[in-house]
Amino acid sequence: MKPGLISVIVPFYNSGEYIKRCVESILAQDYTNFELLMIDDGSTDAGSGICRAFSQADPRVRVFRQENKGQSAARNLGLDHAEGEYVAFVDSDDYIESGYLSYMLALFGARPESLFTMCNHYVVRGKKALPASDTSAGVRVLSKRDAFEEVLFHGCVDVSPWGKLYRRSVFETLRFPEGRVFEDTYLFGDILLKSEYAVFGSSCRYFYVIHEGSTVRREYSEKNLQYVEAAKQLASAALKCDASLRTGAVRRINHARLSVLRYMQSCPRRYRPARSALRRQVLSDAPEYIDCPKTPRRDRVAVKLLKLGFIPFYAGWYLYNKIR
Repeated sequence: MKPGLISVIVPFYNSGEYIKRCVESILAQDYTNFELLMIDDGSTDAGSGICRAFSQADPRVRVFRQENKGQSAARNLGLDHAEGEYVAFVDSDDYIESGYLSYMLALFGARPESLFTMCNHYVVRGKKALPASDTSAGVRVLSKRDAFEEVLFHGCVDVSPWGKLYRRSVFETLRFPEGRVFEDTYLFGDILLKSEYAVFGSSCRYFYVIHEGSTVRREYSEKNLQYVEAAKQLASAALKCDASLRTGAVRRINHARLSVLRYMQSCPRRYRPARSALRRQVLSDAPEYIDCPKTPRRDRVAVKLLKLGFIPFYAGWYLYNKIR
């Protein structure tokens, strides 16, 4: 481990259209004591060559290649080779502001014993970039319990590996679960359990790009059901922290069920029983959290529409996606 060094890990797979912008934003950082580990997850497009060119021009850039094993395996390979005291993840189709690393590092000053810091981010859709949460909140020091509550109710804390700066010690005993989707939701509870505090900065320094190729925009498959299992893992970790978080834990699991249901509108007939089962589970558990002041309004609306049936529910999702 090299003191002060930040290991920036970027897994990529066929990201040739976006990878140049991503890498250039990292190399433009005003904090220069970093290494950039590009993890090629078996790409077949121009992205591999672009990254090799960067590595030849800048000694801080190292490229590692593996057969296509998925994002978790790529991140884990990066962790195996990281030499820094700190670790940051950036997705290959995203990019960061030039002061991102220095800002994230400075946030540790608010609570030096914290194991990771987080920042607000822009959600980029086409030409629009909107803050994910309130930009006027300043710097917040969150206890472990408060951080869990924020993530259970989709507050300022999210499960994404990106948008955070970790002390390397976080990953001494933890790795991303391979062969799974929604691996970030599955792992994040274990990360929170390790740290008594987390520091959040409301300034937007990370640009999270949503486009048609994004992981979150895939069509329904049986793997989508792993989101419910991942949410249960997160909820279980929260309850280990504090049993009083049960309302939020139930809400987060139900949110996962609602999210899976949104992709099942045109699912094949063989999945219809599973869809009906998810609906019953949502409606059965909703009374436990629906009147909680922290429950987002969109959850309340979604549950009400689902009570009326699948047609109103999917009409509501259509309108929500149009106006957000």
